[in-house]
Amino acid sequence: MLAEIGVSTTFLAFVAALYALVMSLWGARTRSEGKVLSARNAVFVAFLLLLAACVVMMIALVREDYQISYVWSVSNPSMPLFFRITALWGSQAGSLLFWSFLLAGFAAGAVWLNWHNNRRLMPYVIAYSMATLAFFLFLSIFIENPFNRYWFVGQQTLETALIPAGGVAPSDALLRDSANGLNPLLR
Repeated sequence: MLAEIGVSTTFLAFVAALYALVMSLWGARTRSEGKVLSARNAVFVAFLLLLAACVVMMIALVREDYQISYVWSVSNPSMPLFFRITALWGSQAGSLLFWSFLLAGFAAGAVWLNWHNNRRLMPYVIAYSMATLAFFLFLSIFIENPFNRYWFVGQQTLETALIPAGGVAPSDALLRDSANGLNPLLR
């Protein structure tokens, strides 16, 4: 359930970033204040959705949900709570999610603080920041998805995928015993 919520919020943030990008450029071109205001609201929506995705991943790390391949690869049952929480940025998939969250937060902050002072620049600030965010989210969703799950496919072949291809989920006990944990270089 956590994986589905995380993927959904990340994908909706991607859609919100694309929407903000298109509406800000369209609003700047047509000088439509309503379109730029709509893009501004989409920036805030993208930030809130990525906040939710990061919270979902931290919940999965704290609850030791080893069905999620990212949780399995960066934590293990012997790790203290502090290390499990900070494992959010413990490898590439989690770092992309975390950096997307930070980028959305800084974009939302910049738009919020400078909306009245630099109104003419805001469509372009939104467009550039949301284009960058959309790129990061594209990587996070389609290349390095932190919410992929483990599935048994065929004759006990373990694969990682978002949606099972006719497979069944392995037991938590099996995954808990073989969890990777913190990178040995960081110990």
